[in-house]
Amino acid sequence: MDLNKYMSKDDIDSYVDSYIEEGRISSNADELKIFPVAKSTEIFMLNKTAWDKFSKATGASLEELKTKEGLVNIAKEYYEWTDSLTPNVKNDGKAFYGRDAMANLFIIGSMQNGDELFKVENQKVSLNINKENMKKIWEFYYVPYVKGYFSSYGKFRSDDVAIGEIASLTGSTTSANYFPDKVDNNGKSSKIETIVLEDPKFKDGKDYAVQQGAGMVVTKSTEQEEYASVVFLKWFTEEERNINFCGDSGYLPVKKDANNIDSFNKVIKENNINLNDKVKKTMDVAYDTLKNNTLYTNKAFDGGRNARKVLEYNLYDLAINDRKEVEKALKNGKSLEEATKKYTSDKNFEKWYESFNKALKDSVK
Repeated sequence: MDLNKYMSKDDIDSYVDSYIEEGRISSNADELKIFPVAKSTEIFMLNKTAWDKFSKATGASLEELKTKEGLVNIAKEYYEWTDSLTPNVKNDGKAFYGRDAMANLFIIGSMQNGDELFKVENQKVSLNINKENMKKIWEFYYVPYVKGYFSSYGKFRSDDVAIGEIASLTGSTTSANYFPDKVDNNGKSSKIETIVLEDPKFKDGKDYAVQQGAGMVVTKSTEQEEYASVVFLKWFTEEERNINFCGDSGYLPVKKDANNIDSFNKVIKENNINLNDKVKKTMDVAYDTLKNNTLYTNKAFDGGRNARKVLEYNLYDLAINDRKEVEKALKNGKSLEEATKKYTSDKNFEKWYESFNKALKDSVK
């Protein structure tokens, strides 16, 4: 049902504008179909214990992690440093980074670089596949992945941190509770501390960050049931109650009055909510992200699920498969440069770009 039926203009204005706009998925732009309940964005989480050892040995600075290009440089340095710890074994360096939600990399990366990948009007999409932007994404993710600087093993990157295979990740604020407190590797278990930072942007990129999270719809029913459902949703998203829920879950509250760190901390203190250290750090960074960026999510469109699947797996699967071939070449005695040369070439980018372009266009036909 259209929620406008039971919400006044003041009701709607009390919620964050972009969260309301996300719920206008009907072909009628005035209709509000999804009620915002709790939202999230992306953050960068780092194994502080591993970082401190690496930083002390190499002089690496957290300042470099403000940009994606700096992150790649750090990941290369981390791989080379960990490789040097076993001088009798070549090319056994550790990956530094991994990310969840590859689709967000394409969508927000494009916005940061000045282009909207999915331009949507009346639920119909026009694709804006900027080749230069795709090259930046390729160089950020695929190239360091095949070189072993980035990696992925388990279902989520927090799983990979837990087994010591990577030291950092980009994930949702809601994943903060899953970032491990210890690393189990080679039969040894050791406690770790956590650093939380804003997710790195492309150098000279615009200030955009991902908007995602939960909403609810009300199905058409009797007037009494519809009205009661909306009353419940208003009650559930009242400032104090919504912050209580978000403090436990890593979500961000949806009303404007609750959408700042001072309001959040006030409610947490007054209700004696005991936040764990990871969630507290995450919420501090999440609110900084809200303050420093424009949150973005593309509008819903016909074929959107298929298109997102292409963004999620097309480059990701290629990187995994090509890295396996690189590892075979390394075992056969080739240097890292020799083993990766054909994969990181402009020719290989052109080949991928053509296939990616076709796959994305086919997904929304």
